[in-house]
Amino acid sequence: MGLSIRFYLFAEDGLQSISQRVMMGLIRGKDAMPQYAGTKQKVADVILENEGKRPLRIERVQGSFLTFDDKGKVHKDLVASGFAALETGMALEEALKQPQTKIVDLTPKLNREKWERENRWTLSKDDLDAIADDIWRRKEASQPRIERAQGIAPKPPKVTYEAKEAIREIRTSLISIANKLQWLSEPALKGAAFEARENAKIEADGPLWLGIAAAADRYHEIQVRRRTGGASGTRLWR
Repeated sequence: MGLSIRFYLFAEDGLQSISQRVMMGLIRGKDAMPQYAGTKQKVADVILENEGKRPLRIERVQGSFLTFDDKGKVHKDLVASGFAALETGMALEEALKQPQTKIVDLTPKLNREKWERENRWTLSKDDLDAIADDIWRRKEASQPRIERAQGIAPKPPKVTYEAKEAIREIRTSLISIANKLQWLSEPALKGAAFEARENAKIEADGPLWLGIAAAADRYHEIQVRRRTGGASGTRLWR
């Protein structure tokens, strides 16, 4: 048994599914839906219990909102809503811990209820039936299928098994290169960066040498900052 999640958008033009790729892109601010710019849309997160790839039952459904800015992005509003959720939740929890008195401060409770009204909604039976119809393909052939909501970020290429194995081996080599560079002195790192750039000019794998030169520059910068009391090396890595 396992769990999976699906996302649905309840737009005026009908129910649409949102792929995990598009939803994660929206959440991280890397994707957008300009077709909904400047609007607030209902969405539902559906947690499914599965046997293998086959959905068995709906474990939980939560209705929430996506508030799109003028570019069709939701990241900033989600961050603000998340902070508000944490703040109101903690305030209510703290208030409930206080000893009961004749005068009760209802502010934490009211603030939390306000956040719930602005950020949550309850799905109707028809909404749940429409989702179930899509999950278990219960619609007849004559009925229109649920469309998939589209973002604008390009779909990444498929990472094949061969590619994953190659990346795994490359990562091992990169760790070895990093170990070589990080123990070099400042003059040695400066020289290594220069030599790597010279190699890049004449060798077929020039881009790889440029990457090594950039890494040597970064390690050199870290050492200089440590020696001069500047920012710590960890802050240089983004």
